[in-house]
Amino acid sequence: LINCLMVIFFIWSAFLHLGAVDNFHTWGRGASVYLEMLLWYFFTMRLFCTDNIRKTYISMLVVITTLIFCMIICVFALGWFKVFHNLSMNLNALGLYATLAFPYIFYYSLWIWPNSVKKYVTCSICALVSVICFSSGAWLAIIVMSPLIIYFAWSSNKLSMKSMSIGLCLAAIALVCVNSISNGAILKRFTVELAQVSALDKMDSLTNHRYSIWIGTIKMISGRPLTGYGRDSFDAEHARLLAHDAELAKATGVFDHAHNTYLELAFAGGWPSAVLFILIVMLLIKKCWENRRLIENGIPWNMIHLTLLAGMIVYGFTGDVFEARRDLAVIFWTALGIMNCMPERHVVQQK
Repeated sequence: LINCLMVIFFIWSAFLHLGAVDNFHTWGRGASVYLEMLLWYFFTMRLFCTDNIRKTYISMLVVITTLIFCMIICVFALGWFKVFHNLSMNLNALGLYATLAFPYIFYYSLWIWPNSVKKYVTCSICALVSVICFSSGAWLAIIVMSPLIIYFAWSSNKLSMKSMSIGLCLAAIALVCVNSISNGAILKRFTVELAQVSALDKMDSLTNHRYSIWIGTIKMISGRPLTGYGRDSFDAEHARLLAHDAELAKATGVFDHAHNTYLELAFAGGWPSAVLFILIVMLLIKKCWENRRLIENGIPWNMIHLTLLAGMIVYGFTGDVFEARRDLAVIFWTALGIMNCMPERHVVQQK
């Protein structure tokens, strides 16, 4: 069923708006996002078909991501942009990376290295990067994911009050050290974030102008609610909208995406596209929940992906994983494929 819905989601999102785009190039750029997702989803199901391959994948992901996070911390704290030029990424992109990596690193460390110092090192580094990304969407997603990780780890005897206290202390010490080395950059940024959060009476200030973008996106969707305009048409359509809406033009400039996964999907492929994506996610959540206690090669895959999906649902309200198509989105596409090819409880019991 999930495979069928994925194909329908691709066809609806990639082709039904074909008559609304300005040219074939614009259509191709937008439709290729869904093609990449579909191909990588089925490629993952074919490639990651054994438990050993899946364990190798998560082991490499955790180690490589931790090393990249270490370099990002150096970039942030020490200003090593000349050394790690390509790691001076947008903070929203860093927030998405932290959100995607968070459940993998924490569950893997707690289950595979329960009595090793490596557990504290990897989790502390991931937690530190999650803080210094200063992405509200990532923070909200991690706030939702953290209780799930604590609950599953505690109920599986993988976490104690002592180890949790040690981990929090190490993360706090690392945060203070990075703030000191960076001449108070973290504290200064926190004051900016606090001022933004305090503006409860000003939705644009509270959401960093996303509110006006969302209002504009909803207005655009109302023009083509069933088929949408295509992913690569957002900036052109947004410019047309602002040319005829002086109040909205005063509040925001022209943007190239909606800063919201669900509104972006509805803009690109109509509301049916957004509904199909949400339905796919809900079915995967159901599967992960039903098999949450299954452990494969020491890896709690269903707990990992249940937590990841919960976080990505929240992240989707202020960000869009589809916009990270060239690098980070592949982690999410891989997760979707692994979720669907994982064995279910009744199959394991029969074996």
